[in-house]
Amino acid sequence: MPLNHLESFTSRSFSNLLDALQIAGPRALRVSPRSGGRRPNKADEPSLDTGNVEVADGADASDGDTNAVAGKIPGKTWLTPSKPTEARLTIVQITDVYTLDNFASLKTMLETIRARQGPNDTVISMLTGDFLSPYLLSSIDRGKGMMNALAATPIDIVIWGNHEADIDHRTVCKHVKGFPGTWINTNMQSHEAMEHQVPYKIIDISSPDGSNVRRVGLVAVLSDDPKLYSHFKPPGAFGGASIEDPWDTLRIYKKILEEDEGC
Repeated sequence: MPLNHLESFTSRSFSNLLDALQIAGPRALRVSPRSGGRRPNKADEPSLDTGNVEVADGADASDGDTNAVAGKIPGKTWLTPSKPTEARLTIVQITDVYTLDNFASLKTMLETIRARQGPNDTVISMLTGDFLSPYLLSSIDRGKGMMNALAATPIDIVIWGNHEADIDHRTVCKHVKGFPGTWINTNMQSHEAMEHQVPYKIIDISSPDGSNVRRVGLVAVLSDDPKLYSHFKPPGAFGGASIEDPWDTLRIYKKILEEDEGC
């Protein structure tokens, strides 16, 4: 499974899958305190509708006030335009998806966030592995329906999970080549379809007034635990591609992103 793991999502838990990264002034990335894929209790379930609710007096999301950030009543800053000096990146992440039922709701949620944020704000959707298998439909269409759903939503970025190896390798390579978004693969670069993937992705963001400019680097590592792949016949999982140590890979690309790319 991907190292960054969440549970399967449901239609009532989409708002818990938002990682609203609020970048203000010299501060580092700050992640929304609500995350995860469990179905919330009704009383804790935030809505995408902000209504007439305002951020509480004295609360300032850009100063790290946890009562004024996404998922915390009374304010949801990811549903409002960014402040003049705020460079904002919002990442909507899902993972371990074994049904197509909720993609229509996800599409609506992404459209709502983009419509309510400002023109300078960046919103990306990401699926962090385990989506081509295991589920009933993939045993019939080998992932075609899922890939069509990802393109229609759309999902901007996908990464590998170990279960993508459960599908016929040649079929998976076709899915990689046909995916209209970005497929990030940092530690399995000997993969046959690597020319249709990237080892990392850079996202440039800036504040509305241009005073705050940031570069965010994204990498994606797959687990190299041999127990996950021991049942595959030669040449092995992913067509025999070599999976490099995730932690060593992260150290290498941290240096590349910081020193070479200016992230």
